[in-house]
Amino acid sequence: MKVSKVIDLSVTVKHDDVVWPGSPAPEIRKIYIGPPTGTVEMVKFHTHTGTHVDAPYHQLERGVSIDQMPVEVFLGYGTVIDLSYKKPKERITSADLEEHGLHVKEDDIVFIYTGWGRKRDFTIEYMQNFPALDESAAEWLVKKRVKGVGIDTLGIEPFAEISI
Repeated sequence: MKVSKVIDLSVTVKHDDVVWPGSPAPEIRKIYIGPPTGTVEMVKFHTHTGTHVDAPYHQLERGVSIDQMPVEVFLGYGTVIDLSYKKPKERITSADLEEHGLHVKEDDIVFIYTGWGRKRDFTIEYMQNFPALDESAAEWLVKKRVKGVGIDTLGIEPFAEISI
């Protein structure tokens, strides 16, 4: 595979950053400053902190865990579907993807742009309002046989459907 451009989509993880309700905040603290090693820090956070990938094991008890997945799974051609017109609480449907995702091909890594990533807030109002996929959109992505899906919100599914 020829790589044209590598783009890092990671958000910065900060000490006491806001997190999903019920999750512990990240801890980053200096544990040593001085010779011969300089500054040494301890970093502690859960697997759903900041930018992350959900492996099948996240939802399936017998699913593959992240350490069992070859790195090649996370490399590929990315394509963006701009759905920034979606309103709060509005679901992303297969019709949206069909209309704006004509360029999506098998094995693409699809990034859904809603514009909500700029707001990156963990207030209940934000959580209950970000656009999320409905079942038809998920089915559309599966039928397209995409390699992966990313979104600029806190989750791909509606917050109201998630138990915490």
